[in-house]
Amino acid sequence: MKQVISLKTGPNALDLATWKYFAKMLDLLDIDGMSSEEDDVCDLQGNIISVFTVKVCFWHANEISQYIELIDKEAPNVLGPKSKPAPRVKSSVSGSTLRKGLPEQMYNPRWLAGLNNKYIERELCVSKEVFDFLVFATNS
Repeated sequence: MKQVISLKTGPNALDLATWKYFAKMLDLLDIDGMSSEEDDVCDLQGNIISVFTVKVCFWHANEISQYIELIDKEAPNVLGPKSKPAPRVKSSVSGSTLRKGLPEQMYNPRWLAGLNNKYIERELCVSKEVFDFLVFATNS
């Protein structure tokens, strides 16, 4: 993922601001705050293929998970035709280290609502930093 970001933030990148935003998000999450993946194999209509099983980060805001998926999808376009990443298959298993000290917006609001306020303040140490989500323009 970091390789994709470094290539997308080069001087000729058309969407430089977006990819700098993603780089900042990944720095905040750190490796521990991203969904973990495990190498696995899958039987697809009689063909055995290698896949990455992506574990769920229950504490991520939905937007964070969407951004990470977008970065993953962009990887083959950036890394070139020789790069053939294994498909990613979502798992129902939870699997990432809870990242403490992030801005509140980066946490799943429903998950936060179920926590005790003392835990949020003393253990989770939610940052007062503001993390605004991107607004994407679409063609209608």
